[in-house]
Amino acid sequence: MLYRKIVCLEGLVVVFVGAMVVGQAVLLALYPRSIGATALTALQMAMFHSGHLIVAGALIIDAVLAVFGILFVKRNVHLAFLIPLWSVLAVMAGAGVGAAWLGHYLDGTPIPWEHIAADQAPYPVLFLVYTATMALSFKHR
Repeated sequence: MLYRKIVCLEGLVVVFVGAMVVGQAVLLALYPRSIGATALTALQMAMFHSGHLIVAGALIIDAVLAVFGILFVKRNVHLAFLIPLWSVLAVMAGAGVGAAWLGHYLDGTPIPWEHIAADQAPYPVLFLVYTATMALSFKHR
């Protein structure tokens, strides 16, 4: 039964996005300098400049909630479990788009906007795919 839920499109998207976020959280917990990455800097700013371990913990909690929600929670209540990770992706996507627009990363490093746009392109795409996943999972449950 669990295998069937993971194999469906919604489950796959949430599990893979959750795995990406957990990977970033582990990297952040082990190597505090990784907070300089644009997506992680934006999250730290959104969390009132919390420490790197607090940001890493929040990322892990959000990812676990989303995976639990998509795999084990029935009916429309599962959306409440998906929203925290969706908001994390929204901040990450906004940071990438904003950095490209401004022509510098959030740590102040000036780089041509084309470079930043190419570097940060996965975040807006992940945000849109995750948003579509939430809509589809709401419709199909």
